Amino acid sequence: DLDDGATKKDGDKRIISPDDYLDKMIQMPLELPPIEPTRKLSFIRELLGESSFKEYAQIIEAGVADNPRSITRFINFLAFMARLAENLKEAIKEESDDAPGRPENYRQLIDTYFTPPYYVKWAVIVFSFPAEHKRIKNKAQHIFDVQNAARGTAPAGEELPEKEATSAIQVTGRLKKVLAMGEPFPEEPWLIRKFVYLAASVGMATAD
Repeated sequence: DLDDGATKKDGDKRIISPDDYLDKMIQMPLELPPIEPTRKLSFIRELLGESSFKEYAQIIEAGVADNPRSITRFINFLAFMARLAENLKEAIKEESDDAPGRPENYRQLIDTYFTPPYYVKWAVIVFSFPAEHKRIKNKAQHIFDVQNAARGTAPAGEELPEKEATSAIQVTGRLKKVLAMGEPFPEEPWLIRKFVYLAASVGMATAD
């Protein structure tokens, strides 16, 4: 029954937000137990099928909770976000030449980083670590700080003192593992703002 607050009446019509519909479509009568660690990766790969994201299933394994429902919701979120990203990529390339803060190599940045491995990593941050995503929205530099801390690297243009942390920020658990995997996000605030806008676009697209 979808009529439990997820719907609104508009005349004789019922309006259901895409988020609510997706959530209820995959909701089970009983909460499913966590997946055994040895089966989690194969479950993710099965859900991804032959998509371009299958190669990055280990990032999803590291960043998303073990509950099958959470994993399924994440895969749907990732697929939807990636479709919007591909449309947004072309729009960014058509921006006017006087767009504020845009680096000269913006086309190269978009072609290199608006791609599946970074879609996966960004979707994990938005989906599994909302507090970190909120900090990044307020200050793009935050993602570089936590990324450097997770990877044990110095900020761009700086040397890492021997046996010293790169930042006072401590990154542990799943987020550290995710940010240490694959290639890092480049230290370019303009690009991170585009990823932030991408996440906002997902929210706008799924709003009532």
